[in-house]
Amino acid sequence: FMDMDLADPDLFAQAESMLDVESMSDYIIVETFWNNTDWPANNQKYWKPNIDGGKWRFVLFDTDVSLNSVGYVTEETNNLGRIIDDFQHIELVALWSNLMENPEYKRYFINRYADLLNTCYRPEFLEEELIDFLLRMEPEMANHFNKWGNTIGWWWFYHINPRARVFVQERPQFARTQVNSVFKLAGIYNLNIESWPQGAGTFELNTLDLEDPNWEGQYYRQVAIDLAANPKEGFRFSHWRTDAGEKILGNQLNMAFDEDTRITAVYVAEKEFSLSVKPNPNQGSFSIDFLNSTFSKSQLEVLDAQGRLVYRRELGLLAPGVHAQEMDLELAQGMYHLVLARGRQREVSKFVVY
Repeated sequence: FMDMDLADPDLFAQAESMLDVESMSDYIIVETFWNNTDWPANNQKYWKPNIDGGKWRFVLFDTDVSLNSVGYVTEETNNLGRIIDDFQHIELVALWSNLMENPEYKRYFINRYADLLNTCYRPEFLEEELIDFLLRMEPEMANHFNKWGNTIGWWWFYHINPRARVFVQERPQFARTQVNSVFKLAGIYNLNIESWPQGAGTFELNTLDLEDPNWEGQYYRQVAIDLAANPKEGFRFSHWRTDAGEKILGNQLNMAFDEDTRITAVYVAEKEFSLSVKPNPNQGSFSIDFLNSTFSKSQLEVLDAQGRLVYRRELGLLAPGVHAQEMDLELAQGMYHLVLARGRQREVSKFVVY
């Protein structure tokens, strides 16, 4: 496939039938993000399942020079530009470069890189994972140093704090700007996605599934993103709203942006409010989900089967959106009524304690 015109959709589809393109994309991203310069001329492995239709996939291993562990491959090293400029003679790089001639795949790769930079390659996430791993590894490192010399303090002082921690804190922004420069893109913009009312829906953004009703990330100008809004139970999608007041119909978008953008998925409640108890039956510990279509003061009550009040909670003024409350009550076995009251409006949901 290295000599084929993979910009041709039919030829690209042939390549895709034999090669796991998503696996290859993530493999290239991991190796270049972590700046493994002992690759691609070395440390390559790939495999495919021995079944009809099995596709070639890639194996990540031997990333010892990552995390600035050797002192000269730093967070600033541009491994992405390095492989493109200096390693076209390596078959893997030549094949990937040919795939990048396909405009739709190039868009996918750039957005996939951005998706990962906005999620599992965020500095705070990386540092938390790094420290968690190091603390779990520390007892064995003590055994290592007892045998070979040096101390845990030396390890942290000379390797972890000045190298590994700095790498995970600073590498994401260097990687983000390197993608922009290597592919000669038009720059980076901030993307903010919201739902209104809050919690009324979820999002699909490129390769991400987003539950957060207010999400922020950074993407590349003039590179179209794929964005879909999915209403939760009790709502239906109405339209998208931009900061400029533009109204866009259709819950699925394929759009490029040139500047910082805030876009809101607007939903409409299918009824004034709803109430659910999960799990049901329960043993007195359960969660309550309900939605508000307007700002309102609310109150929760629990009544037994004879209508006697056994619990009351004032919820105060709540904004429009989906709300949740955790309940842990000492209740005898039997049938109960959960009552959500807003002014003269009341909604009742039955639940069983066993």
